[in-house]
Amino acid sequence: MTIIDPSTIVGILQDSLAKGQTPRLTVTSNSMAPLFRADDQIVLEAAQPEQLHSDDIVTIIDSNGLVTHRIWARHDKGFITRGDHALNFDEIYPPEVILGRVVGRTHKQHTLSFQSGLGQWLDQYLATLSHREYRWLTGSQEVPFTEFELGNINTRKKTIHYLFYGWAILITFVVNLATRIKPGETKI
Repeated sequence: MTIIDPSTIVGILQDSLAKGQTPRLTVTSNSMAPLFRADDQIVLEAAQPEQLHSDDIVTIIDSNGLVTHRIWARHDKGFITRGDHALNFDEIYPPEVILGRVVGRTHKQHTLSFQSGLGQWLDQYLATLSHREYRWLTGSQEVPFTEFELGNINTRKKTIHYLFYGWAILITFVVNLATRIKPGETKI
């Protein structure tokens, strides 16, 4: 097996995005579940930092590889991000480490665009749901500008998290059923 240097892969992706292509990456974790899960593919497009907004999903060049999470807020040092399923925020990422914006995902050979229709609605609904869960768990309306920790994850917090996550799974399942297209076709 040949091991490819991660910086080579990042360079190839950056070149592809600069040419206006929409590369696909395979997801390796469930931090953004249920919108996408491990083994799904995400579709990237080029985006300048000034084009990015709260609730956009971005792929970031991290010291450990690539991370794909949702933007929660801008900070004078960069972007505050978090996975929808994760309970903790990432470090603040400077604009220059943003590789691209996620515009869709492929799950079981079915591609769903986040730029229009039910895919766009689902993406925004799950972003809103994630924000509401955060408010319920913390009692805060503010996005943290320092490292956020939920502290002691007690039974109440776990129950709230599982209820929100269960609802998100149900909504995602319904949208996936409603938007099925023939394998191999794409709406992006």
